[in-house]
Amino acid sequence: MAGSDTNLLGTYINTSFMSSIANFEDAPVTLNGIKLEGIWDKWGDVASKILSKYRSKAIEIVLGVAFSSRIIGNPVKLFGGVAQGFVDLVEKPKEAFSEGPLSGGAGIAQGIGSLSSKAIGGTFGVVQNITGSLADGISKLAVVNSGIYFFCN
Repeated sequence: MAGSDTNLLGTYINTSFMSSIANFEDAPVTLNGIKLEGIWDKWGDVASKILSKYRSKAIEIVLGVAFSSRIIGNPVKLFGGVAQGFVDLVEKPKEAFSEGPLSGGAGIAQGIGSLSSKAIGGTFGVVQNITGSLADGISKLAVVNSGIYFFCN
């Protein structure tokens, strides 16, 4: 029985954990173009110039992709939403006060509503991503454990 439990644990790790880690959503990967004109260098020198340009972005890209994983709740999406809520908290009252004090009060209410909705929505999104990843893993484990060896996405 102990060997079966070890095999079951290995199967769980292979099916659920690895597939959950490999599931990314809205990963912020952007590489701006580079324009090289009049280059008379060797290919190695050109390649080193290109690599030096993108080396500084590499850490930002790796962290952005890593923090877009569903298994940890996609904090990039959460903080992006909360940041937009703070922008709305400042911008909506500023725009509304240009129309008058009564509109300014409504703008403050809209800004607070936007911040709270994005914070609450982001929190529930994190919970959804984490529980969804775990549920996907458990369902794949159940399919493998029952003797049916096909996977559905």
